[in-house]
Amino acid sequence: MHIKNILFIGLIVSLLLSQDQYRSVQHAQDDWQDYTQFQKHELLSFCDFLISEGVYERALLSLFQYLYRYPGDSLETVIYYYIAQSYEFSNNPELANMYYNRVQEISENTDMVFRAAEYR
Repeated sequence: MHIKNILFIGLIVSLLLSQDQYRSVQHAQDDWQDYTQFQKHELLSFCDFLISEGVYERALLSLFQYLYRYPGDSLETVIYYYIAQSYEFSNNPELANMYYNRVQEISENTDMVFRAAEYR
């Protein structure tokens, strides 16, 4: 019985010491920011993989999901370019042209994305 009590106390102490404790709200926010940045990069990598593998319908879903989750992101014009490219490769030229035009509308003339959309 004495050994059970010692094991029980040891288990409780180890559980209490193994928990992550946030020192401040800022620390929790920083951890959350790192996690969301990781999710963002994973979604971009997944979209890139789908496009390179030719799975354009699934790539379109993921690209629109990116735009929904991260509105106003700095990569928004690139995402629109990938959307246009996916529509073009899936034989939908009307929607491809619409998104190529959108890329040109929201980007500057000197941007590489603008020139790529203009070139196509």
